[in-house]
Amino acid sequence: MQDFPAALAPLGAFLILLPGFVTFFVERCLAYQREASPTIIVARSLVYSLVNYALFSLFDVPLLSWAVAPDAEKASAFTIAPSGSGALWLLGIALLTGCIIGLLKTHDLHMKVARALRLTRRSCRVGIWLDLFHDIYAPRRASVYVLAHLTDGRKIYGWPEYFADEYDTGPVLFLTNAAWADAEEHIRIPDPGILINGSNIELVQFYVPEPAEDEDAQQGLKD
Repeated sequence: MQDFPAALAPLGAFLILLPGFVTFFVERCLAYQREASPTIIVARSLVYSLVNYALFSLFDVPLLSWAVAPDAEKASAFTIAPSGSGALWLLGIALLTGCIIGLLKTHDLHMKVARALRLTRRSCRVGIWLDLFHDIYAPRRASVYVLAHLTDGRKIYGWPEYFADEYDTGPVLFLTNAAWADAEEHIRIPDPGILINGSNIELVQFYVPEPAEDEDAQQGLKD
């Protein structure tokens, strides 16, 4: 064992928060969220660390060995012996916790339960733009298209392969199987598709074609 200098005691608080920071940043990589203040980041990381350490305690794996070692010069001195295997276990738990939280937020699973219990009518996503695209295109991927009305009066019909997850930058869409749509025909847009800037979009119509109409449209795109 070796002495842990009292001057570095604040590092102990950081080590306590570190698993929570790992979980927090994994979560933010998987599910878009608005920028958080440092206070919110620390508070959430502290909660996540509590969860991580609670899960870690379920396993019979040592993390650190602590021993108080008072002496004449350093009344607050103590000794610490880290466990490499314990640190790896804790890191794995922090990563897994972040993945689970990201999964819950991406698919709004925990809020679906809350809405079913009539506790709230809100979702965990940052805006209705993400609610629409996630909820509509997850269960009905093959049958729902969009008709994007542009500011210059033109219309583009297609399937939204990609869409902006940060609506503040505008409703950016990348449409595949796309075509310029007018009253008479669909003029096919070459694969892989077309990227539409949000500033050019006036509105987006979610479109479920009738079976016969869909077959005609698909045939027109192939021609």
